[in-house]
Amino acid sequence: MCLKHVMHGELEIGRVHAENAVRNRNQSLDLLTLGARLQGALNILQAATVQNAVTTAMRSVVSSMVAACSPRDMHLPSLSATMDRFERMTDHLGTRQTCVSQALGGMNATAGDAEQVNSLMAQIVDRAGLDVRSVMPAVECSTLQQINIPSSSSSSPPTPPPQNLQVSGLDEQLAKLRNFYG
Repeated sequence: MCLKHVMHGELEIGRVHAENAVRNRNQSLDLLTLGARLQGALNILQAATVQNAVTTAMRSVVSSMVAACSPRDMHLPSLSATMDRFERMTDHLGTRQTCVSQALGGMNATAGDAEQVNSLMAQIVDRAGLDVRSVMPAVECSTLQQINIPSSSSSSPPTPPPQNLQVSGLDEQLAKLRNFYG
């Protein structure tokens, strides 16, 4: 939809569609983050369950070690088997804890919405191979720079969008959209 409106010279409406696309993408990322957090909580609960099982198993291992290490019957194969069981249990627990810490540590924050909207608008115009000045000859150069769309006649790299947009410009855009939709 954004491309269609940009091709018809309706940059403001295209921007609204781009903002909606970015908002939906951010909502999707938020839901994925929530899912990852829930999975992390599940992993923590599973790790606690495993720790309880390991504690129970450790009791039997310790009693087996005490029996195997008694001075009167120091049976080395039995001691070796007991130590192998102990190592397997601790390795399993360490693997679980590593998985939980990686799941919780891999969550990243997203960048600002305005920058994403500008980037999306620039990608759409670039993919369509449009020269924005021929589609919308009345658009000022500053407006094109705000959405980071390169001119086909300039060979310099595009300038980044300004960090602080003027509120009056946003009010004008809102008024245009209200007039357009009714």
